[in-house]
Amino acid sequence: MTVGPVHWGSYPGELIEDVMAVLLLQERPTAQHRRPSQGDGGVDVYEPVAGDYHVFQIKRFTESLSANDKAKIAESLERVKINPRLDGPVVQWSLVIPLNPTSGDDEWFNELTADAGFACDWRGLTFWHSEASKYWFVISYFLENGKAELEAKVRTLAQLLGRPTDPVRPVDVVTSLGDLHQELNRTDPYYRYDLRVTSARPSVDPQAVMTTTMPVENGSFVTVDVYARFPQAVLDRPIGGNFTFAVLDQEAGVDLRDAFQAHQDYGTAFEIPPEAVHAVAFNVPGGLGSTSERSAWQIQVHAPATQPDIPLWADIEVIAEDGTAIGSALLPIATLSKGQKGLELRASESTGHLHLELRLEFPVHGRLRLEYSLQLERVPGAPVATVGPGYRLVANIRRPHLLRFRLRSTFNVMTQAELPLGEPPLSNWESGLWHLDLLEQLQKFTTTPLVFPESDEERQSVRRAIALLRGETYEFEEHWTGASEGSEEELPALRECIEGDGGFQRTEPLTVSNGGNEVLVGSCLLRCADARILGVEQLSGGRVRVSFEGNKVVESGGPLPESQPPETESESTQSGGAEGGDS
Repeated sequence: MTVGPVHWGSYPGELIEDVMAVLLLQERPTAQHRRPSQGDGGVDVYEPVAGDYHVFQIKRFTESLSANDKAKIAESLERVKINPRLDGPVVQWSLVIPLNPTSGDDEWFNELTADAGFACDWRGLTFWHSEASKYWFVISYFLENGKAELEAKVRTLAQLLGRPTDPVRPVDVVTSLGDLHQELNRTDPYYRYDLRVTSARPSVDPQAVMTTTMPVENGSFVTVDVYARFPQAVLDRPIGGNFTFAVLDQEAGVDLRDAFQAHQDYGTAFEIPPEAVHAVAFNVPGGLGSTSERSAWQIQVHAPATQPDIPLWADIEVIAEDGTAIGSALLPIATLSKGQKGLELRASESTGHLHLELRLEFPVHGRLRLEYSLQLERVPGAPVATVGPGYRLVANIRRPHLLRFRLRSTFNVMTQAELPLGEPPLSNWESGLWHLDLLEQLQKFTTTPLVFPESDEERQSVRRAIALLRGETYEFEEHWTGASEGSEEELPALRECIEGDGGFQRTEPLTVSNGGNEVLVGSCLLRCADARILGVEQLSGGRVRVSFEGNKVVESGGPLPESQPPETESESTQSGGAEGGDS
């Protein structure tokens, strides 16, 4: 479907400003529409761009600009230059007006913006028509009969999902889901919809602002997930309705007291199971509203704004007694909710290994209180360079250290707090720190990224390699068989090399078992102290082969030599569950 040219001047000014704001937000999901006020800083719509801001100033003027119109535009620009009330600098300012400039307008605009300090442009009638043609359903919804059409298009689905006590037959749903899905998503400027038919009750997507799941008579479930097209949609067109549920019902096995209190205090999301729901009446986007008494509804409740308006980070440091930072992490905040008592935020490291859940109470008498949970996941097999900093942070959260927390935007520290830490972690954390230190030392000897050991054998391999690289020795029992060749004149020297005071020696590459691979980190010197000759074989050309065997091996290490080890033929077989130890 398409719409013809919009005659912007035939609509009230406030309406067309709202329409253009919604058009801008369609392909700028991080942008925000600021409601007009005395303190709006001259900003209508602002979009974060790499820590800076692009400001769109929307004006309703549809006819040649008067002196008064130009004065209003100049005033808006001046307010942006002085104080746009944003936490970062403005790098671009766009005048969005349903009027293409004349040559005189261009001259005036260039003079007006010459000393702005940021890029400025005029987005006129052509731009408005372009946006209207791309997102025709916005025009249809606001300026034509699109809202009524949207309700009509989903009437069938609304009827099917609006009777939770009357199971839906598969034939009633499956044949029309595809068409309904397409029509819903082509019509609503604020929300988009995903439809699911599953054999089990599906999990709730935390990114959905509303999820409706209803049973089908064959035991399947039909689910409608409603998503905001842009964060401000839930404020511009909120979901209304009401429901009644039991916080405590011992007969039904319901106890939501803690979850409900956390939602009131911090906006924490929680689920209300079907047995706790008594009555539901929702005015859901897309006409999916319904009213029902006690039924099979399962409801997820969360705060309206689940993502920060601007990029925020949780900056965490563990501070030692001498004031130095011994662990740190900077985590982008994914969700942020607000309650009567304070804030709750969730942040995750970009690698997906370190997760933070934090509750921050609003200051009382100048004191800030916070509760936190740090979780480190999937450490075995993870790259040391990736997960190491998070591991060091978590493992050092213990007495007598301090935890320093800062809530940051791109340019400012919004709040910070320090708190003493409790008991030391379990011994396996300290053991893990020790292994982390060893791995970071070992990484200096190879360009192959090392990972956290996944088995005791790999941990033992790391300890052995570090000891050898430090110049220490390992002694172990291992049966050796081998042979050395030389000329007949060299036979006495070969015998001395094998059975002399130093024993038989051989230089080999030093490797470490890591992530299922053998990683080269240096070289080691193997010495068989009890080597004994088994026999001498005469070869052609005046050469001899001396065979030998031995059991006791002393191993020492050092940097990888430039020269290759002497050519020998040998076999090594492990026996008796050999163990290594420092000597």
